This record gives sequence, C-alpha cells and structure tokens, in this order.
Amino acid sequence: MYLINFFPSPLIISVVVIIFLLSLNFPESACAEDFSYSNCKSLFECGRLRDIGYPFWGNGRPYYCGHPKFELRCERGEPTIEIKSQKYHVLDIHHETQILKIARFLDLFDGNIVCPESNRTMDCALFRFTSKNQNATLLYDCHPEFLPPQTSELLCMKNGKPEYASFVTDTYLANQLASRCEFSVVVPVLATAAQGLADHSLHTKDVLGQGFEVEWIVDGTHCRACIVSGGICRYNWTSHKFFCACGESGDQAYPISCPNPPEPPPAAPSLTASNFAESSMCPSSSHDFS
Repeated sequence: MYLINFFPSPLIISVVVIIFLLSLNFPESACAEDFSYSNCKSLFECGRLRDIGYPFWGNGRPYYCGHPKFELRCERGEPTIEIKSQKYHVLDIHHETQILKIARFLDLFDGNIVCPESNRTMDCALFRFTSKNQNATLLYDCHPEFLPPQTSELLCMKNGKPEYASFVTDTYLANQLASRCEFSVVVPVLATAAQGLADHSLHTKDVLGQGFEVEWIVDGTHCRACIVSGGICRYNWTSHKFFCACGESGDQAYPISCPNPPEPPPAAPSLTASNFAESSMCPSSSHDFS
C-alpha cells in the first residue's frame, strides 16, 4: 500500500507565495522612490544660481527630483547644462517665467570665445526661443575688400588656435555677404546685445557672452499647480510622467496636484495711511536678468 503525500513541496509553496505577493495592489507609498521625498526639498546651487528646483536636478539634488533632460552640472563653480549633446553655460534661471538664459560659445573658464562652426538647434520638445532673441551671422574666410563697415570682427578660438570671423546682426546683409565667404554660421543672440553692438556700447565678444534666452515647456503648469497645493514636483523615470508628491512624507502621488490644498495663511492686517505710503514706495522688483 502506498501513502499519498498531501503536503506540497517547498518549491511549490515558494511559487504560490510569490504569485500571491505579486497580485497584491500595493499603495503608492510602497514605491522604491518614495524614500527620496525629503531629498527633493534640497535645491540646486552653483555659483550665481541659487534655489533651483524642478525640472532641474544635479550637484547633490538627486536625479529623481527632476526631468531626465534637465540635469545641471557645477564645473569649477560654473553651472552648465547639456542640450542635444551641446554644453551651454547657464547664466540665469527664472522659475516664474520658465526662462533659461544660456551661452554657448563663451568659455567662462578662460574668457575666450569658441568659434561657432555649425548651426545648432534647440530640442523643440523641451524648449522654445523667446521673443527677446534675434539671429546673428558669423562669416568665415571672407574677402576683406567685400566687407562693409556694418560688419564687426570677432577673434575666437578654433582647435586651440585664434581665428578671425566677421559678425553681422543684419540678416539681409548676412545673406548678401554669404556668397563671398567660405562658410557662415547663424547663432541666436539677445536683441538688446545686438543693439549694444550697433551703438558701440558692446563688443562682439560681449554679445555672444550675454547668451540668449529659451523657455522650457515641460510640466510648467502642472508643477505650479502642485506647489500651490502643497506638493513637491517630481518625475517618474519609469513611466516618463510628471507627478505631484503629496502628504507629510510624500508617499502619495497624484497626476497634477494634491487633493486637499493647505489652508491659506491668515490675512495680513490692513495698512494704515502711514505704512501704506511706505509700502507703495517699495514695489516688487521686476523679472529681469543680470
């Protein structure tokens, strides 16, 4: 007579337990990234930049606190960002307007201008140029006798050696001169800087050194709504989506904002005649770029 073994093997028990655990619907708080909530309260700092938050990350601010394409680096006290495999120096960041002011050709480490050799484009899925920019053209190996006085000379570095180029801010003139030069490169510059070159208050090097402006167009509206609701803006690197981390420990994830916004602060006391006059003399500063 044979005895039937009614006890399953340890292997079968292990498989059943694993399947059971995988079938459970864990809450958002069980996600592996949630422990990092407090770390995302730390902001990026480097050189001239302070208190830089989402979508940026880097230099001690963890990657899961920002968008994958918005890593900032701090190189010898100089903030930089890489866009489409091209490194830019970050001159300013304005969160309220989502404006990023960057310079491509000025080497802030040694003060030299690197000769632009190709037309670089922005990542249009992430950025767009602002109306404060205009195009300028650099012309190389031109015949000097054909260059009008409206052109400016630029001394830049190419492969570690100095080279001269002609700098033109007038698009029509640049198109006329292009056939008289070996090649040309179009670069964005600030319109105010181009005007400074025209009235001789700036040199060509200064125009490129002031950089240009782009507006980042990812998650701006969602992040503002998240912050107002008391949450912290985050990015899920697995699903490639923005989310708002809510709750005291940030263990609740919502697509845009927290469901229960914090109570507004108590209203300030009404101004008297004397202190109202004092306040009206100190208006809030405008959003300018240094």
